[in-house]
Amino acid sequence: MATTNNSTIVAMVPFSRFTHINQLFLLSRFIAVHNIPVHLLCLPEFNKDLKPRLKGESFEIAKNIHFNDILLSQDECKRSNEEDYGDERVLPIMELLEKQSESLQRTCLELSMNTKKLVIIYDSIMKDYLGSAISKYSLLRQSIVVDVGDDGDDHEKLLKQMHEEFPAMDSCFPPGMEIFEKDLYEWDINSGEFMISSREVEGKYLDLLANVKNKKP
Repeated sequence: MATTNNSTIVAMVPFSRFTHINQLFLLSRFIAVHNIPVHLLCLPEFNKDLKPRLKGESFEIAKNIHFNDILLSQDECKRSNEEDYGDERVLPIMELLEKQSESLQRTCLELSMNTKKLVIIYDSIMKDYLGSAISKYSLLRQSIVVDVGDDGDDHEKLLKQMHEEFPAMDSCFPPGMEIFEKDLYEWDINSGEFMISSREVEGKYLDLLANVKNKKP
């Protein structure tokens, strides 16, 4: 594990799927350019894929991003890479997260011993698995649900016209998802949202969200 005596170190704790890891990896690059060490705490197979993406980056970014492997047994790692997205998919993920907990907490505590201030930025799903490593809860949200209000569009008519294009709810979420969601009730406790989007593609909706929140996108 790379350690430093910097006054501030940032630990990134993503949920173990690339759709979640990519967002924190991008944020890590923004932080690293300010000469702040950033440690990505991921399963080894994800860190292995992320490391080549630093090639071609500036020296400032490359030297400040470190990869800390969250080690599990071979059987547990194999389970995390299963390609089966059947009905029982959610429960094995919850079990995998629980098995990461001890290694995550130990790594965060080790990092805290090498700095005056350790800032932990974590996927909201990972909050319950950091345990004693964090004393205050704050969230980096990667999904949002908002009340868009009356924007002049007939949404009910639009939904009826597009009805066949929308998958049924039970085809999107396997049985057991409600158990998983109960642990995420604190998603609504936050001071803002961090979203990666494109104005060319989603400009109308970005403006709509900005109007609802009274903030500029």
